[in-house]
Amino acid sequence: MNVFKNKIFWIITGVVVFLVLLVTVLLIVFTSGGGNSVSEDAFADTNAEELYELNMDCIKVKVGKLVHDTEDNSFEVTVTMPDYTKLYKEVYKSPNPEAELMQRLKSGNYEKKTIKSMAEAEYKNGKEVANTEKLVKFLLECELIEATNAVWREKY
Repeated sequence: MNVFKNKIFWIITGVVVFLVLLVTVLLIVFTSGGGNSVSEDAFADTNAEELYELNMDCIKVKVGKLVHDTEDNSFEVTVTMPDYTKLYKEVYKSPNPEAELMQRLKSGNYEKKTIKSMAEAEYKNGKEVANTEKLVKFLLECELIEATNAVWREKY
């Protein structure tokens, strides 16, 4: 469990999540339209940071009770996020997948998925609290990879 306490590991994980989001958007743009060409101007509107923030705004975390049964104390956590697999499959079929994805995330027009997990406990200001940021980044990365793979499986 020492690797989870390594700050460099989590910085790299954050960068990977950001890159996965960027690659996902680019993948959707390049593979959309069943033969329609995509001009280089399509990237002028791409704002990976805005997409990352939209994704983070769509994710809701509910921290449950502290569990002392583990080697390191952990909190029960329920994470609610968009069902990215369904969402990606739906927006992939639109003429402008990136714009559709942004619009759907902004409006909340998507199915939600609930994941129950455990978050590592840490001390802040003398209190034991759940480190949900690490958990959310990890779950988001996993969900985005699965959604991208699902789109590829459907296409090929």
